[in-house]
Amino acid sequence: MTMYDKLTAGGIPYEEMGGSPTFRLSQNEASASAVYLMSWSNIIAFWNEVFHYDYAVLSGTPPFPMQMPDYPGLYADNIDTVPFIDDKPGGTSAPTNSTIAKVTVNFKTLPPLETDGSSQFTQTITVGGEFLAMPAENADRAIAWWPDGSGVRTSDGDITVGKVIPTVERNMNWSRVPTVPWTAIRNCIGKLNNAVFLGAPIETVLFIGATITGTRNVGTAAATLYSLDYKFSEKPTNWNKFFRPTTGLFEYIKFGVDPGTEYVYNKANLSTLFYPA
Repeated sequence: MTMYDKLTAGGIPYEEMGGSPTFRLSQNEASASAVYLMSWSNIIAFWNEVFHYDYAVLSGTPPFPMQMPDYPGLYADNIDTVPFIDDKPGGTSAPTNSTIAKVTVNFKTLPPLETDGSSQFTQTITVGGEFLAMPAENADRAIAWWPDGSGVRTSDGDITVGKVIPTVERNMNWSRVPTVPWTAIRNCIGKLNNAVFLGAPIETVLFIGATITGTRNVGTAAATLYSLDYKFSEKPTNWNKFFRPTTGLFEYIKFGVDPGTEYVYNKANLSTLFYPA
């Protein structure tokens, strides 16, 4: 009967087979394999200890896979589990002993996370247009045909005309950010630039929102770094100006008692979204 002379951190008895562990190193990473024997009745508990399959997500940040005993920096990547077959003298093999498991745990280093203190900006710009339907003929502003350009106007009654208003959609990524500017994000969401921003005039850039992703490396000194994806929409006209059919112009809309003090969109300092890294 196999005698288990070691205990895992979770208290599971095991022993390590001869010739284990083995290592492989390259310039970019290191890997290792360790072969253990343990009771077959403990393999599910061992899998959970290594990869935390039974971890409750709501309890906090999920722990990392098991670290290789005595070799910090190597973390479990995968496990092979088979019934243990002990070799008999003379080269024959005994029948499968279903009470003992032979467990091979493959470890490797995790990909390095760049932590040089710098951050990077990347930007994707999509230039397009917004289709605006012009009004049919009305008493204040008529739409008619000018067939020969001579100034003689003819009308066929109601005419539907469309116009494309240019738009610029900006998706900006700010990577390796140590702290998320939550206050600035909350203050700027759904607001316009109160000063020239990205070269665009005041009130022509709307902050639509952000997608925030955190990445944490392993190690006692490791910290979470974030990737911020900001989305802005820019128009050549002021976002607070809307097309007025009777004049054919873009004009302000205000709320409140005449003459009105509240615009459709408020303004904010969008530069606060990018505090010095």
